[in-house]
Amino acid sequence: MTIATLASVAELETFLDRTLMDTDPAELALEIASSAVADYLNQTLMLVEDDEAIIDGNGTELLMLPQVPVTEITKIEIDGTEIDSDYYSYNAKGMVKLKGKKFPKSLANVTVTYSHGYTNIPYAIRGVVLSIAARILDTNPAVKQESIGGYSVSYSNSSAGLLAIEQDALSAYRIIK
Repeated sequence: MTIATLASVAELETFLDRTLMDTDPAELALEIASSAVADYLNQTLMLVEDDEAIIDGNGTELLMLPQVPVTEITKIEIDGTEIDSDYYSYNAKGMVKLKGKKFPKSLANVTVTYSHGYTNIPYAIRGVVLSIAARILDTNPAVKQESIGGYSVSYSNSSAGLLAIEQDALSAYRIIK
């Protein structure tokens, strides 16, 4: 199964400052890293057009869409009735505001058809993906350092997870659910 990667093999080669002879492991590393970042951010990062979200009305004039950035809303329905676009506004951060009306408080009563995600993945996100993929590729389960006198041994860091500095770099893009 191939998933959409958030960075390319060519970018990974530039990041590593070397040519990769076999790109299969690089592609897999990028898929794993992309998945780790998307999971951490709780986001589908690549552009998705005309996605449909069914949301619980909350009794207020504001509603949060589950995916960002929002690039377009093509339709909002409340209890099956379409709302004219003159009666709502939205921003890229996923906030939808009804003008002069509230979203009725009920389960799964609001359906929003919208487009969200990035056509060009931001550098901060790509940088973290490349960093994780580089760690995966450079991981060798063998000993990385060994000393005989006073015996010492170190193993490589094989973590495909996010480091604290990478989490900080992604914080502006993360959706808390």
